[in-house]
Amino acid sequence: MKILLLIRHAHSDWGGFQITDHKRPLSKTGQQEALNSGLFLKNQSWNINGFIHSDARRTTETAAIIHSVIEQPAAVIIPEPRLYASSPETIESAVIALPDSWSVAGIICHNPGISDFLRSLFPGRSLQAFSPGSMAAISMDAKRWVEFPYAEKNLLFFHHPG
Repeated sequence: MKILLLIRHAHSDWGGFQITDHKRPLSKTGQQEALNSGLFLKNQSWNINGFIHSDARRTTETAAIIHSVIEQPAAVIIPEPRLYASSPETIESAVIALPDSWSVAGIICHNPGISDFLRSLFPGRSLQAFSPGSMAAISMDAKRWVEFPYAEKNLLFFHHPG
């Protein structure tokens, strides 16, 4: 079995016109949301193998805060530039490329792609959009990530950090 964590970056600081979208940091609220998300994940008692995240500053900071809170030094954090402003298809390609040695993996990226991706996994279900810092956990009955598109999936939870 594999578990996929889909995480939207926490609230960012708009910072005015002098900061580009890609370089916006987390706001103080966002830092707290990322901390709360990390604590929630820590309480799941899963051995998280790693996180793949957009290379935008706010997703990088979200990943770093969550990683520090879960206290699993073996979990790796890998930036993936394709996840910035990504489509559901790009997110799926990142999932199927995950190392098969990872049983629990997180993808940290942006809306609307992450919300559209989750909805595509469970057609016909009424699923809300990801608010900043929220996450979903999906279990998959398979041994390899490449099986993700066709494997039976279950939505374990949808969590808001607030």
